[in-house]
Amino acid sequence: MRLTPYMQRHKVSKYMIGGVLDKDASIVSTCKSHRLMLHAQLISSSGTGSYNILPMGLRALDKLYKIIDNEMLNIGCLKMSLSSLCSAALWKKSKRWEAFGDELVKLKMSNTEYCLNPTHEEVVTNMVASTGLIPAKNLPMKLYQITSKFRDEPRPRFGLLRCREFLMKDLYTFDKDTESAMETYELVTQAYERILKTLKLKYIRAASSCGNMGGKLSHEYLIPADIGEDKIYVSEDGDAWNAEYDESLALKSSQTTEIQAIEIGHTFLLGQLYSQIFGANLISPDSTRLPLQMGCYGLGVTRILAGCVEHFSNDDSIRWPYAISPFKVCIIPPKQGSKEQKHFQNMDIDPYKEMEENSLLEGDVIIDDRDNYTIGKRLHDAKFIGYPVVLIIGKHILDEHSKVEVLLQNKNESISLPLSEVVPVIIKEFEEDSY
Repeated sequence: MRLTPYMQRHKVSKYMIGGVLDKDASIVSTCKSHRLMLHAQLISSSGTGSYNILPMGLRALDKLYKIIDNEMLNIGCLKMSLSSLCSAALWKKSKRWEAFGDELVKLKMSNTEYCLNPTHEEVVTNMVASTGLIPAKNLPMKLYQITSKFRDEPRPRFGLLRCREFLMKDLYTFDKDTESAMETYELVTQAYERILKTLKLKYIRAASSCGNMGGKLSHEYLIPADIGEDKIYVSEDGDAWNAEYDESLALKSSQTTEIQAIEIGHTFLLGQLYSQIFGANLISPDSTRLPLQMGCYGLGVTRILAGCVEHFSNDDSIRWPYAISPFKVCIIPPKQGSKEQKHFQNMDIDPYKEMEENSLLEGDVIIDDRDNYTIGKRLHDAKFIGYPVVLIIGKHILDEHSKVEVLLQNKNESISLPLSEVVPVIIKEFEEDSY
């Protein structure tokens, strides 16, 4: 087999920004995910509270998009893209121009006031209202997007967990009555739980305040973390609520546990709050005009990405849920000019090609082509970046059975196998999809 990678092969050097990964760089942060994502070149800072998503980070993010898109499609949602720039007139009409507080990013263009949307209730409701009366038979309507949001966060910190520009999936639903809106609420709840279970995240669903969003009902989705800025109470029977929702509930019981957590999602049953303001109405079969019942549902996409790194990783190396790992397998070939390299070149087995021909691994295998470096150096980097499976073609390739090492990082296991037996073992690992 030729070591020179085919053009279509993924190579580590292609995904590096500015040279060799430098884990000794002086990046000080009390937040594990922030520190690790900077060191691994998943993100880079573009200013206080704002980050660039680099190629390896974007691969993980794209996989997260697909998981979300699939679940939204499964419950009948339609994807759209709403403008980030919004006229102040809409926010003043909803009375949130001032009520939202200092976090609302305001600006002037050609003497007209605008804001950068931190959320899109005004925009989407006004858009739906502009289409005219909605026949009841056309409901429910479920519209979502994944887009950048902006908040003038006074104290950005913890990398992607609290920043001024972030990616969010927001869904807006319109129903004919309260009962139907509640059915939609439960449907979205189930979809959110499937997303988080796909990521193997141990999450908490907690009752919370509706805050400046308004509405009748609200729940947060959170993952426990020491750096979490939300205080959650969990009762003995599994009920949970945010301290901001009602801290007195904890005082009424000696059987609650206090947990620090990171909010990664939020659901709101808005009722007719925005539809009344903007005139988003339905026309019933008896020709009655009624304001639509609304719900809004958010997932912090970049926050989930950072939350996964925070949740699964060690202090000194990243660990990924299989579903969003930038690459599932990393192959470390022998060092350039070594006896191992010459022997490997003459073998008829191409593990990369075999794995790429399997639908489970296609496009998810990367070769560390920096073969001027030692295997130890490249293995160090592979462990740090957290590829779930690392295939190391080292000195034992010269043995009678041409053995290689398969490192299963998420299980902290290492297996020595003949090269001919490696691919079935790796495929089985991902078929089981165990963390």
